[in-house]
Amino acid sequence: MRVVPQAAPGDPDVLRVGSHLVWALIAAMAGAVMVAYWAAGLTIDYSSLPAVALVLPICAAVVLFYRFLRPDIGIVYSTESIAQILLIGFLGALLAYAAATLGLPYRDAELLAADRWLGLDLGAYVAYADARPWLALVGVLAYLSMMWQPAIVFVVLTLTRRIARLHDFAVALAVSLLVTIAIFALCPALGWYGHLGIDPAAYPHLQLFWNFAAHLESVRSGALHAIPLGDLRGIISFPSYHTAAAVLAIWAVWPVRFARWPMLALNALMVASAPIEGAHYFIDVIGGGVVGAGAVMIAEWTRHAIRRYCAASTRLRSKTQSAVPSNGKQSWKDLHAAGANYEYTT
Repeated sequence: MRVVPQAAPGDPDVLRVGSHLVWALIAAMAGAVMVAYWAAGLTIDYSSLPAVALVLPICAAVVLFYRFLRPDIGIVYSTESIAQILLIGFLGALLAYAAATLGLPYRDAELLAADRWLGLDLGAYVAYADARPWLALVGVLAYLSMMWQPAIVFVVLTLTRRIARLHDFAVALAVSLLVTIAIFALCPALGWYGHLGIDPAAYPHLQLFWNFAAHLESVRSGALHAIPLGDLRGIISFPSYHTAAAVLAIWAVWPVRFARWPMLALNALMVASAPIEGAHYFIDVIGGGVVGAGAVMIAEWTRHAIRRYCAASTRLRSKTQSAVPSNGKQSWKDLHAAGANYEYTT
């Protein structure tokens, strides 16, 4: 009996090339970490391990099973995407510490001046939130949501069979992180709480996530040279990566109607909470939005380039190639060939 090829959630050639591109970006980021840490004299403290160290072996096991024992394109590439997104975030956090060692002067005075030039009053904004405990609680929950928003994006895109868009999301994530880190290296900032010497007790209803300041100061001074894997902190103020991540998350799920507006509302709250909970200047938020939008444009351009490349390759392939081997079982290569005419879902 002829085995009907299992439908892949997108053109298999597009998925393959997209996956290779993301892995190439990850390899480049890993190489950058090694070179930067060597140049800066930094080492890595392995005494505590991040959550990514527990998830990656599970992802690897799932990928190997569904690639060699029970070939399934959708499961392989969606599971790979989990590992890719985690690795990009992890390597980006490591790179930020290396960028901090450049030790250029803080630019808080200029960033605060930009806010005032725009007519924006950080003090009044924060005081307004602190005077409304319910609003402060919503703000802190929204701010912390960045930690699990990539998981939401993964679930939504996987359930709606938009695996190729997961690759687009990973590309945009890598690009936005690299651009953010490059700007941070040239324009470091302590955040407005630290710059103005704000006492957290003055705002009892706010969480005030500015514990990054200790790591930032220590790595800049050389006191912290063994970076703890289990305690990586977001040490970037300008541009706000929370805002860049918000743009990416909204864009990633925008084609999915049931997720579009909830994700927009959640990320609007997250962006609004960045100056309150994350010690960001308003100009940080604007800068993060520009970085996120630029990363989306690059990811969109890359996707179209991949589609053109794969379309050209498909035209050169023989259209009479059999999709099923003689033993009636589907191999990984056969699934790719059989799925060549499946719609590329975005």
